[in-house]
Amino acid sequence: MALSPLEIRNQDFQKAPWGYKRDDVKFFLAQIAEAVAELKKEKDTLSRRLEGLMKRIGELEAQSGAIGQALELAKKEAIQIVAEAEEQAAGIGERADAEAQKIIAKYAADINHTKQELYELNTIKGSYFRKLMRVLELQEQALKRFDEEYEARRVKKAISAIPGEIRVEYPLPDGEVFSNSTHRRRREALFEE
Repeated sequence: MALSPLEIRNQDFQKAPWGYKRDDVKFFLAQIAEAVAELKKEKDTLSRRLEGLMKRIGELEAQSGAIGQALELAKKEAIQIVAEAEEQAAGIGERADAEAQKIIAKYAADINHTKQELYELNTIKGSYFRKLMRVLELQEQALKRFDEEYEARRVKKAISAIPGEIRVEYPLPDGEVFSNSTHRRRREALFEE
């Protein structure tokens, strides 16, 4: 049975002629003693519990400090890792850009070289074409001369085969005879553009 401080203060004892009744006082003191014993026991239990809790709080504070330190260390490491990753990414990006520029420059040089070769080949082709055209022109001129000479020989032979009395007194020049011949007109038609 727990006694409150108010009950202890307000406790009345019956008076006996020589003072308080001894049994009532002993009974009250026994109750007080029992209450104090319970309180002491409860105090000891609470003290041990408090001591355990204080020890646990100390452990948790130590763990919290260690966790805080670990967290701080993890934050620092994370910041360092992110910085290194960003630096590596920037380096990779720069290297990729440099490599791309090298490749572009190489292909641009190859394109320019190919253009130069194409220009040179076109120049050579033009030169050969002009030479071929000149050769064809010279061949055409040679054929014309050959035809003219052939026709002129044929005309001379035909004229010399004509008996003297039939011959015209003032014969036409060879060029005029040849220029009016059918063979010449056919040859010119072949080489007309």
